[in-house]
Amino acid sequence: TIYYSQQGNNSWVRVYGPFSRGGERNDWIDVNLTNVDEILVEISTTSLVPMEHRIQEFRAFGPVFRSLNVNKSGDGTGTVTSFPGVINCGAVCSDSLEHDNTVILTATDGPNSTFTGWSGACSGTDPSCILTMENNRTATARFMANRTLTVNKSGDGTGTITSSPPGINCGSACSTGYPYNETVNLFYDASPNSTFIGWSGACTGTGVCSMVMNVNRTVGAQFIADRSLTVNKTGNTINGITADGTVVDISFGQINCGAVCSDLYAYNSSVTLNASSDSVSQFDGWTGGGCTGTNDCVVTMNVARTVTARFSFIPQTLIVTPTGLGAGTITSSPAGINCGGVNIDCSFDFGFGTSVTLTAAPDADSQF
Repeated sequence: TIYYSQQGNNSWVRVYGPFSRGGERNDWIDVNLTNVDEILVEISTTSLVPMEHRIQEFRAFGPVFRSLNVNKSGDGTGTVTSFPGVINCGAVCSDSLEHDNTVILTATDGPNSTFTGWSGACSGTDPSCILTMENNRTATARFMANRTLTVNKSGDGTGTITSSPPGINCGSACSTGYPYNETVNLFYDASPNSTFIGWSGACTGTGVCSMVMNVNRTVGAQFIADRSLTVNKTGNTINGITADGTVVDISFGQINCGAVCSDLYAYNSSVTLNASSDSVSQFDGWTGGGCTGTNDCVVTMNVARTVTARFSFIPQTLIVTPTGLGAGTITSSPAGINCGGVNIDCSFDFGFGTSVTLTAAPDADSQF
């Protein structure tokens, strides 16, 4: 009679007699089958057993066990469990399973960590790995800690940085963790009267900031407040009338001075100012803001700027026309007009508002 038993990882067969072994009578013999596929046991019986019942040999087969080992790698945390089996790695990272059995390993992320893939007996990034225990097997699960993204804002302006996937809303939330190797896009939104100047650190330029979170990353975002441009006008005043004109912004149409003589412009924007005088005035030129001369004034708004347009009156022409058949002389005070002869016009340009006195002196043979 043959009995099979298993104790722990040891497999045995016990053969019951009677029979003799080594010249002594035995009622049984134990054969250890651990870690063998099959064993051939030859038993020589004694004469106590009839010849027809003597057992010459038997072949015993016991279950074969394969070892399964789990390793973990990476700077993150996580757990690997098995079904069936006792692996919970964590604490228990190895098991023995019967040959050809199927086992499922499952990797589960730890807090602030990401399972990134298998190596060894398993491959790929699916958290579940199915193995057939044809041989001893070792599988390694890699867990990577989340990477931290930090946004710093600079400049005298204001604005908000947001992210996709969500996590950054800076504003208030300017740092967060993202799964290892995840792609994160940052977007800016400048507040009114502010301009986004650009990224620094992990990103550059002024477009969408896109990065792969395989390391901790820091990004700078600069917002600059708009700069004020103020236009002043000056002109001489005569008899309560002031030389004047209009200054307009021909780049953006914001200033029209006249009425609107100051406004805010985006940082570093280029603004062109054009001056025109009224009918009795002339434009004499610019001062301030880096502008001179009488051509259009172009200013770069990287700082607050003040520009002054100077106007003065146009000289007024006084024309004297003698008439009649006589002759004489016409003079002015202040000097300028000095007409003589018959029917000959004469003229002079006097300053705007100048009071001119004309004096007519007829010749001897004429009268005024």
